Amino acid sequence: MYYFDLTPADVNLGHITTRNQQDKIKILREGTPLQLKTNQWGDGWKICTERHEQVGCLSRKGKELLSNKKIVPNQFQFKFGEVTVRYIYHHIKIDDVTGDILEDWFVVIPKIRVCRE
Repeated sequence: MYYFDLTPADVNLGHITTRNQQDKIKILREGTPLQLKTNQWGDGWKICTERHEQVGCLSRKGKELLSNKKIVPNQFQFKFGEVTVRYIYHHIKIDDVTGDILEDWFVVIPKIRVCRE
């Protein structure tokens, strides 16, 4: 049995799909089912909605967290319900000198509950 409450450090906050899928991310709620799938290169995890729409990806830290528990891309497949929305993180980056907002978007933070024999 594995429980992972991922944090913003476990997710790639600036991934292009995260920035481009803001409308889809904003309608997700805590507990909404997600899918973690192997990315196109076979070396990481992408975060997808139930409709297979990518809304982000895990960071290197997130991938390592899972790999340490033998949950490796192309070797492990998540079942429905094992990955859900933990929360939606509002990512804001402000220029320290000018105070201008440099980055402002929402990011899906997953929760993983794998319970298998």
